[in-house]
Amino acid sequence: SKCNFIGRIIGPAGMSVKQLESDTGCHILIRGRGSVKDPRKEQRLRGQPGWDHLEEPLHVLVTAVDHNHIVY
Repeated sequence: SKCNFIGRIIGPAGMSVKQLESDTGCHILIRGRGSVKDPRKEQRLRGQPGWDHLEEPLHVLVTAVDHNHIVY
């Protein structure tokens, strides 16, 4: 069976991702094909500046800033 890992990460009303971000100080982004709920909107955005990730497989991008203000 296919696991809905995006739904598991986001959680009801986005609460899981918000709690993870709050607890860890990181920023969590759902990226890649299928990351936009509306397939027609995703198709319109594909190829637009800032939406290059839509050409990549579905994935989670986690960023964090350390004490030296370096983003990972």
